Amino acid sequence: MLRTLVLMAVAGGVVGTHQAAWAQRGAMGFYRPGIPVGVESVRFTSATRDGGKVVGLASIDQATDLLAEWTPASGLILRAPSNGTDLYSISAVSADGGVVAGTAAGSTGLGEPMIWSLDGEPQLLGTLPLRNQYTVGGLSGDGRVVVGSASRDITSPPQVQGEAFRWTQETGYVRLPGLPGYSNYSEPTGTNFDGSVVVGWAWNSNAFATGYRWTEEEGYTTYPGVQHIWGASSNGEWMVGTGGNASLIGANGVTTSLPRPSGARTVFPRSVSDTGEFVVGSFSTFGLPDAAYIWTPQTGGVALSDYLTGLGISLPSNFPLTAADWISADGSTIGGRSRIPGGGGREEGFIVVIPTPSGVTALVFGAALAVRRRR
Repeated sequence: MLRTLVLMAVAGGVVGTHQAAWAQRGAMGFYRPGIPVGVESVRFTSATRDGGKVVGLASIDQATDLLAEWTPASGLILRAPSNGTDLYSISAVSADGGVVAGTAAGSTGLGEPMIWSLDGEPQLLGTLPLRNQYTVGGLSGDGRVVVGSASRDITSPPQVQGEAFRWTQETGYVRLPGLPGYSNYSEPTGTNFDGSVVVGWAWNSNAFATGYRWTEEEGYTTYPGVQHIWGASSNGEWMVGTGGNASLIGANGVTTSLPRPSGARTVFPRSVSDTGEFVVGSFSTFGLPDAAYIWTPQTGGVALSDYLTGLGISLPSNFPLTAADWISADGSTIGGRSRIPGGGGREEGFIVVIPTPSGVTALVFGAALAVRRRR
């Protein structure tokens, strides 16, 4: 089925159109919005709770990036802030799709955290003293809390190279307390719906790292063997991390090892659904390109391409699924990227809609059987 007339909207008007095609099968299917003419790459980084809207960044060249928005009805829309703000990154979107957060060029030309209510213009959050490098690791589902890291040029004092922050319109920047024994650098990578839970990783002066979960009431919680936590569910009940092994971590501290697909060396989990029943990421195999990964209790850890094929979802040819970067809170929508063969490292985003946990039971055993037959 062809979907046409995907508009690239930027300040000053429409600058082009692009025809995109994807396979769609009822409520589920594979979506390939494509890369419009004049765009180097499109990468989707986050989705609303129900997966109905997806956001990310489209790179025109080394100096120009646009907000990428996608819905099944509208297709791919690219736009720049009409006030001329230069976008650097889009990290997350609120549960209702009305707010995004990331980084943009500040007054010094360096990246600063920003929040953008999409019915208005981006708002730069400003800077902290002696901090000149910023990352944004997450946005609360209600669109009110931004979490990230503020760091400095390591040649100047103070001794703490990077510290975690939590920002709201009412409080401005609030520094998270240092994690004892790991206060040299802290990098939040996610938060929950109301911003009360912050997850991430920290390291000390000896470059030893540990993953953490922080709340104001409980302070820091760390997990044996987990060096990095890469994401959390929107309800704050589940996390994914790496250390000796890839892990699914419950807020109660129970850790489940995420198995590698046959022949894989390493798994890199990146996102988990609210039920903890879906984990997505990527895996590496010696001598082969990285590939997108999915784990469910029924299938174990498998290549996302095998899982989708087992569900009866057709995939485009010559379009390897390199990584799955996120899954929507309800588990219905997965987003990732393909490194296009022969494309000089260009990346193209993809979106796939799968049955939610309540609807997957009848299909998942077929997927598991199909994967086992391939081994």
